[in-house]
Amino acid sequence: MGFDVCGRICAFSTFSALDGLDLRRGRLLIFGGDLVYPAPDKENYDTRLVGPYRLAAEFYWGEQAQVVAIPGNHDWYDSLVAFRRLFFRDGVIGFRHTRQTRSYFVAKLPRHWWLFAVDLQLDHDLDEAQYKFFSSVCDQLTAEDRVVLCLAEPIWIMERKRIDATPLVAKTLIALLRERLGSKVVISIAGDLHHYRRHSDDSDNHQITCGTGGAFLHPTHGLDSDTLGKFKLKNSFPSKWTSFWLTFLNLGFVV
Repeated sequence: MGFDVCGRICAFSTFSALDGLDLRRGRLLIFGGDLVYPAPDKENYDTRLVGPYRLAAEFYWGEQAQVVAIPGNHDWYDSLVAFRRLFFRDGVIGFRHTRQTRSYFVAKLPRHWWLFAVDLQLDHDLDEAQYKFFSSVCDQLTAEDRVVLCLAEPIWIMERKRIDATPLVAKTLIALLRERLGSKVVISIAGDLHHYRRHSDDSDNHQITCGTGGAFLHPTHGLDSDTLGKFKLKNSFPSKWTSFWLTFLNLGFVV
């Protein structure tokens, strides 16, 4: 596995046994933001992220791996200073090495799979440098290649709200990138909203929001399809009806 100067990754796997089965042991760990919550200072990174992995490493003996991360909005609250200090150098988190040079990257995975990890920053969009980088990688994709698109927030929901509010607004760069990737994107994964929702289309492509572990729970009822109505809500936690009835508990905060 190695990085080039643009942050592209070539990932390989080894095998491990579990209950008599040979399973692939990943050599690349990918973190999604927010890595610490709510404030991204050095102390929080040390006690809530690095410390637990350092402790776990004391019980692990085996091949070392690498770790990369996508920042979330809370990681950007200090202009990514603590995030850069931790990930933008040859460091160690447990037994995993940090080597990325950007807050965004592409990983070439086995069996014609690619992972596009996008940094939406605080503007809910790419900057020009990111768009050019991902566009250059798009030129390398073949007809057999499939893409997992990782984002800090569910663009398919955010764009629906944005277009409903302002129909004539110009397309974002992330929207243009998704159009360029087209049907190659088989899975889109995002966090930010504190619940689980999976939208799927008839071709078994998926848009997954998994922002669990947050300080509160976002509702799962409403907006059952994406902007074009192609992806429909297939599953959620909590369920739509549970979410609907839980919202009435908010009346208990009225004073």
